[in-house]
Amino acid sequence: MKLDEKTQNLLIQGSFIIGGGLLAIYLIKQAFNKIANFGEGQTQDSIDKANTAVNQYIQQTLQTQTPTKSDGEWAAIADTIYQDLDHYYFGDKEQKDAVYQIARVKNDADLALLLKYYGKRTIHRFGLPQGSDSMLPFAVVKWLPESFVNTINTNYKRKGIKFQF
Repeated sequence: MKLDEKTQNLLIQGSFIIGGGLLAIYLIKQAFNKIANFGEGQTQDSIDKANTAVNQYIQQTLQTQTPTKSDGEWAAIADTIYQDLDHYYFGDKEQKDAVYQIARVKNDADLALLLKYYGKRTIHRFGLPQGSDSMLPFAVVKWLPESFVNTINTNYKRKGIKFQF
């Protein structure tokens, strides 16, 4: 089937419009990432120091306290929190689910294992990565409303957990 010249021109113009739209979306996303500063600009030294501090916290805490759940349970909870934060788009159901999972922490050893098994992960929005891999504290502060973070911190303080987001 051969297309007439008018149809071919319309298809070419449509392709340019779609391509231009996709390019505009890409450029806007890049600009938004730079403005919002999703962890870019951190020096490797500061990232390494943060990793070292978190690893020391995990080791020291697990030497002095016993977790209330097994490693496997905390690994599953960490995955659930990530899925809730990663799949949040509209509304706050997933955010509330993440808060519920984070609230399952009963002592510092539980939090240490949660941090260990959450590790560093990248949050996505509409399939696009939002910055580089980050640890749970950064994800909580970045992706949950301040009122939810305050609820978590109040809960932890009431339970005698030293860590605060």
